[in-house]
Amino acid sequence: MQGSSSRLIAVVGVVVGAALAAALVMPAARHLGTSAGLVWSALILGLPVLVVLMLSGLRYYGPLRSLVVAVGVTLITCVVSLVIAAFVFASALSGSVTSFTLAVVLFGAPALSVLITGLLALRLVPLPSVDSASRA
Repeated sequence: MQGSSSRLIAVVGVVVGAALAAALVMPAARHLGTSAGLVWSALILGLPVLVVLMLSGLRYYGPLRSLVVAVGVTLITCVVSLVIAAFVFASALSGSVTSFTLAVVLFGAPALSVLITGLLALRLVPLPSVDSASRA
């Protein structure tokens, strides 16, 4: 039962991280345009998602694996969000019609990125063995 409750907490953390990424994509995208703005944008979007993923995966993965998984998922999410935001803003500036579809893509891409990579990590990342934990 211990393993299933820690896994459930990790899954809930991935879902919360996905919702957080979708909510923070616009505040982060407002800072794009300069190299300093790119760093601020990554901090605005990445730091809260990183903290949520790391803390929720702590019991399931252990401290080091939790940090590595959270950094990987957050890094992929930040890159995907940057590319999607640049595409959406470029199409808006070019005069093309920004439609409901582009808004869904802008907010949905970071959320889907966190969901897919986070749940994939839950499936693929090996857990710490019980024997090595009891010896330490």
